[in-house]
Amino acid sequence: MKSVVIGLSAVILAVTDETPRVLTVDRSESTRMLKEISQRSVSSDEKDNHLDGNSLRLPALPFALLDPVAHRTLELGLRAHVLEQTGLELGYVEQLYTFGDRDRIRDEVKETPRVISVAYIALTRENTAVSQEAQWQDCYQYFPWEDWREGQPKLLVHAIYPALEAWIQSAPNSMEQHQRRERATITFGLGQTPWDGYRVLERYE
Repeated sequence: MKSVVIGLSAVILAVTDETPRVLTVDRSESTRMLKEISQRSVSSDEKDNHLDGNSLRLPALPFALLDPVAHRTLELGLRAHVLEQTGLELGYVEQLYTFGDRDRIRDEVKETPRVISVAYIALTRENTAVSQEAQWQDCYQYFPWEDWREGQPKLLVHAIYPALEAWIQSAPNSMEQHQRRERATITFGLGQTPWDGYRVLERYE
């Protein structure tokens, strides 16, 4: 039976020259914590095969596991971990979303516990001092279809819209096809439906 742990994720945003920016850290640190938990329930022969840390040195949101003894609240735990990982003392913080799907991180660490990740959004300025381990990234490099500063992104026309149409046409029956078209139309503003800038999460999902 899988155990359950509470993770705390920080989406730290700034806007610089009209570009949304997000603060990231080394992804290997969060996978290291999950690896330690996963190794508690596997044999020593399997441990070395669970994670190749060298392949995971990629940008990631600041993340840490809740310490139920040291942290009186989730937010206090988040603030403490962000300060430790980035050197940034957070100001405005608001709980954003909770992610709890099973096997969300299965490709990175095998036999992990189920991670319920509570995400918080924090607002700051990019010129606020952070540690050398933290880096600011352009949000649009991760969500290029959201960048309408110079009009409709070409990625939508040349890749996403054709893929959506293929997904709609592949529906097993007419009812499912209608439901898919309705979902794609509302979410991505197909046809005469206007683009809705607030449906970022729905488009991502």
